[in-house]
Formats: sequence, C-alpha cells, structure tokens
Amino acid sequence: MTHGDFLSALPAERRAALTARHPGQGLWHLALHGGAILLTGAAIATAIPGWPLLLPVQGVLIVFLFTLQHECTHKTPFASDRLCDWVGAIVGALILNPFTWFRYFHFAHHRHTNQPGDPELESPKPRTRAEWLWHVSGLPL
Repeated sequence: MTHGDFLSALPAERRAALTARHPGQGLWHLALHGGAILLTGAAIATAIPGWPLLLPVQGVLIVFLFTLQHECTHKTPFASDRLCDWVGAIVGALILNPFTWFRYFHFAHHRHTNQPGDPELESPKPRTRAEWLWHVSGLPL
C-alpha cells in the first residue's frame, strides 16, 4: 500500500483529525524546547558543577531545531502559515540553514524522492573515511 493509497482509504473525519493544526499546541512545544535550550545554556555559561555533562544535551536540543525547521517547511507545527514561516526563518538562521533555500530543496526532494532529480541523491556519496570526514565537516557546503 502506498502513502497515497493509505490516505485515500482514511475516512474524511479521521484524516481531518490527524492533520488538524491546533493554535496553542505548537507554541507550547516551542516554548518548552526554547526554554530547555536557554536553561541548559545558562547552566553551561555559569559553569555549574558537572556542566560539561550538559554539552551533549545542549547539542541534541540545538540539533533538533532542524526538525522544527522541517515541520515549518510543511507548515504543520502552528495553525498560522505566517507563524510557520517566521519560526522556520528564525530557526534556519540559528542553525545556519537558510529557510527558503531548505524549503525549495526539500520540496524538490519530495517531488523526486529516490528518483533521478532528487537533490539528496545528486552529490556523490563518500567512499572512504577521508571523504566521509570531509563530507560531515560541512566544509564542502
């Protein structure tokens, strides 16, 4: 069963319930995640005892901002499309991944997923450890 077949088989009420965007839920999640980043950052900045143990936690919290940017691309986390665009742009600036560029890149990926033209498949994949290290360094970008 394909994704389209699955969605087509859902009753309209169920599909609407699964895709409903709630005004406060996304904002609540954003506030909690932002608060966790700020609290962890403050604990690191003030060098509380054991602060080095918080560095991986802070890293995970920051990396997961990409998930928010991805969802803002699809306009799913907030009831307002404008808010999705604003939050996506701010998060993109924070993680150095321009939101408009990512939106076009990601939608091109969806149009051609795992097919010729999929931008995620366009660049050659690393074949050696040295190529992999160069790739993950971000320097080629």
